[in-house]
Amino acid sequence: SDEDAGIYDLVLGNAPWGRNTTTQASKNWVALYGWDTTITYGNIGPIFLPKALTLVRAGGLVSMMQPAGAIIFNQVKTAQAFRKKLFQGSKVEEILNLSALRFGLFKDAVSPSCTITIRNTSPDSEPLCYICPKTNQNNEDNYRITIEPHDVNEIYPEEAIEDPFIWSTLMWGGRRDFYLVKYLSRASTLEDFRQAGILLKREGIKRGDREKVQNALLGKRILNKPRFPEGTFLFLDASTLPINNNPKTHSKASTDLSAFAFPQLILKQSWRKAHKRFQAAIVSSSESEAILCSESYVTVHVSEENSRLLYYACLSYVSKIAVYYLMLSSGRFASYRPEPNLEDLLRIPVPENCKETTQTLKTFDDVDRQVYDAFSLNESDEILIEDLFNYTLPDFQGDRFSPGRQKTHRTVVNLLEIQEEPELKEYCEYFMRVLTAGFGQDKEICSTLYQETNDEFLPVRLIAIHLGKSIHERIKIEPITSHSLLKHLNQLNDLFMQEDDSVAGGIFYQRVARMYQSLEWNGEQIPTVYIVKPDKIRYWTRSMALRDADEVAADIMRGQPNIEVASEAVSQ
Repeated sequence: SDEDAGIYDLVLGNAPWGRNTTTQASKNWVALYGWDTTITYGNIGPIFLPKALTLVRAGGLVSMMQPAGAIIFNQVKTAQAFRKKLFQGSKVEEILNLSALRFGLFKDAVSPSCTITIRNTSPDSEPLCYICPKTNQNNEDNYRITIEPHDVNEIYPEEAIEDPFIWSTLMWGGRRDFYLVKYLSRASTLEDFRQAGILLKREGIKRGDREKVQNALLGKRILNKPRFPEGTFLFLDASTLPINNNPKTHSKASTDLSAFAFPQLILKQSWRKAHKRFQAAIVSSSESEAILCSESYVTVHVSEENSRLLYYACLSYVSKIAVYYLMLSSGRFASYRPEPNLEDLLRIPVPENCKETTQTLKTFDDVDRQVYDAFSLNESDEILIEDLFNYTLPDFQGDRFSPGRQKTHRTVVNLLEIQEEPELKEYCEYFMRVLTAGFGQDKEICSTLYQETNDEFLPVRLIAIHLGKSIHERIKIEPITSHSLLKHLNQLNDLFMQEDDSVAGGIFYQRVARMYQSLEWNGEQIPTVYIVKPDKIRYWTRSMALRDADEVAADIMRGQPNIEVASEAVSQ
C-alpha cells in the first residue's frame, strides 16, 4: 500500500512468476504507475521490482529472485520496454544469472532464474556487475556456487538498454565475442528477406487430434522423419522420400502451401547433439518438384532468380557460425533448451556471397572455411567460434567427461610426432600475440611452462609470461618436481595475499589467480605475470588466452601500482 512507501532500507524476495499470473490488483497498480505496457506474457514476477522500489527509501536496496527469460533474455518489445524503464529509472548494481545452474539449484525448475539487485537512486555511468556461474560437474555443485573470474563481466547501463544480445553473449563468452556477435548481426537474415518480399517460409505440416482434410497435400513427397535421410549433406534428394497419402492436418494448420515450392530449402528446427550443428538441405529434384515436411522442419522458398540465396543460407546454417551465433544471441538456446524458436532460427546471419558452389564442398570443414571467408573473419574470430564449438557448448550440454573438463596433456603421442604441452603452448602463444599486437612487435616477450617431473601432478597449472626481455626461447618447458612447484605456488600465494588480504584462502581457494612480480635474471629485474589455473583444458584454450591477455593489457594500460614496472617495460 502507499502507506508503506519509502520506509524500508532493504527489500528481499523470491517473487512468484509465470505466464498469465497477473492479478487484477497487479493490473490496477501497473496501470497507475505506468508499467502496464511492459508486462510480458502476463508475467507478474518482474512487476515486483518496481513495486519494491517504491517501498525503500532513497538509496535503499531491492534484491529479488526473478525469471531470467523475462528480465534479461526475452527480446519481445514489452520485455525490452521493461528493461529500458527499469534501467533508466534506477541503478541496477548486480545481476546474478543462475540459468546454467537451474537443474542443480531447483530440481523441478523449467525456466531459468536470476537475482537482480537494484539501488533506489538515479542511474549513473558506472557499469553493473553481471555474474554467470557455471557447474563444475563434481561434488562441489551440491553445496556451493563457484564464481570464477571469467564468470564476471561489467555491463554499462546504455548497453543493458540498447543491446538485447549482451546478456546471452556474456553468459558464455567475453567482450571479444560480444563485438563479433554485433558484427555478424549486421549481415542480412532470412527474416530480412521475408520482410522484403523475397522469401516465403512456414513450418511443416502439423498433424493433430482435431483434424481437417487438405487434399492438396496428396501425391507430394514428404520428409516426415525426425531426421534427414542418412547421408544428406547440403542437398536432399527428393526421389528418396515417400509419397504423402495422408490429407489430414491439425484443424488450425495453415492451408497456405505457397512456401512448399521449388527452389526450396529445408531447415531442421532443433540442434543435433551428435553433430553439434544445425541441419539444412537444399531440395534436389529432377522434376523440379517441391516436397512437404513435418512440423520438425521449416520450408523456405524463393524465386528461381534468387535461388543463390538458398545456397548461401544453407551453408551458413550448417556451419559452426550458426551454432556460435545462436548460443550467444538466443536466450532460449543459451540457457533453456537446444531448440531455438522459429524467430531465432530466421535471425542467423547469411553471407552475401560465397566463392564456391555447394557442389564443390565435401566436408563440414569445407563449409566452415567457406563461410568464414564469406564473412571476412580473422584468426581471432575463428578461434572464438572454434573454442565455443569444441569446448563451451559440449561442457554446457555434457558432463564431467566433456572435452573442456579433461586434464591438460603433458605429452601427446601420435603417428607423426610427440607433442609436449599442446594446450599450454597454444595458450602462451596466443597470449603473447595479443600483447605484441597491442604494444608493438618489437617488444620481447617469452613464456615459461612449469611441468612436474614425476607422476604426482598437482590439480593446478602454472605459467609465467616474462615482459620486456627474452630470457630464453619463446616458450620454454621448465621441469620441476611437484614438491618444488608447490613451494613456488606457496611463495606466489604469499605475494597474492599481501596484495589483497581480503581474499580468503589465497590462490588455492580462488582457483584462478594472476600475479605480477619481478623475476631477477642476470642482475636485471624482469617484469613477470604468473598465471595459476586448474588443470582442466577449458581454462587453457586459445580463446581464454585472448581474454586473459586483454585483461593483462588493460592492467598495464591503467598503470596499476603493482605492475608499474611491467608498464614501463612493455609500453616504452
